[in-house]
Amino acid sequence: MHFAPGEEAQIDFGEIAALDVGGVKRRVWLFALTLCYSRYSYYELVLDQTVPTFLGVIRRAFEDLGGVPTRPGTAP
Repeated sequence: MHFAPGEEAQIDFGEIAALDVGGVKRRVWLFALTLCYSRYSYYELVLDQTVPTFLGVIRRAFEDLGGVPTRPGTAP
């Protein structure tokens, strides 16, 4: 597969562990966004997969990247 710079990003979001968060055992999720051309990645740990959380991590990833790919995709 070949991609132009800035063309596409792949997104994955899944549970990685249960950790002690403030004295309470909580499920922890990892959001990962990887640019297909450069393989530069953005990662963030979160405590849920709600729509507001998902939209927030995508926004922060795009802010970190300095823009939005022309074709966001999903991991296979």
